[in-house]
Amino acid sequence: MVSNATVRVRDRLKRTAPPAAPAPDVAPPVEPGPDIYEALYESHATAHADETVVGGLHLGPVELEILVDQGLRPNHTLVDLGCGIGRLACEVAGWMDGGEYIGTDVSDTMLARAATRLAELGATPGCTVRWLKQQGTTFDLPDGSADMISAFSVFTHIEHEDTYNFLRDGRRVIRPDGRFVFSCLPMDLLPSRYIFEASARLSFSERWGRVRNVTTSMDLMDSISRMAGWETERWIPTTTDYFGQTICVLRPRAGGPGVD
Repeated sequence: MVSNATVRVRDRLKRTAPPAAPAPDVAPPVEPGPDIYEALYESHATAHADETVVGGLHLGPVELEILVDQGLRPNHTLVDLGCGIGRLACEVAGWMDGGEYIGTDVSDTMLARAATRLAELGATPGCTVRWLKQQGTTFDLPDGSADMISAFSVFTHIEHEDTYNFLRDGRRVIRPDGRFVFSCLPMDLLPSRYIFEASARLSFSERWGRVRNVTTSMDLMDSISRMAGWETERWIPTTTDYFGQTICVLRPRAGGPGVD
């Protein structure tokens, strides 16, 4: 049965103006190494302006509405994994009231631009705002300190093993009644199949020489999430013309991480 929240999100996405076509990646190739994600995103950030460095700047309000529909409250602590240049931060900071927004990213350039964009709004945030440099696939946060973790357009750019590690540590950070909300590119979406086919024509070094899109399936993400200590609460299909990705909402499962 489709929830009212899911219907509202679908309707909101349908009313959203379609994003401009993504610009070709002009960032120089990066050699694979131990800090590949940081190197890729630093290169990408310095090669692009705000309008092209992340997809759909207009989607910040949509992301906030999704989180609110899934239980985010103004006094909560929200961890925005892969905050980029502040697409969500610029919306949520004014909406929150007494809570805390924590934006994390592997790229120093992205974090600096996010802080600048928020400051340029000229409004006093209704919450505490913190920016954290993301180091590896763990959160530099205490146990049980977050009400919600979001990862919009993050798991679409990393390997599934790293997704699992983020989810596993997120289970440590989340409060018992919290939620983890992420987007992904399951293969039932036609654009995902095009992305996969285009990637298959490249060599390994070419695929990981620039920020790439990683496709998946809902079954695989369900399995990874369960192993990491989560239960899938719902999937929210979105219109590929506008948001372009599918949303998954997780809740902590009893017993925590483990293979069963």
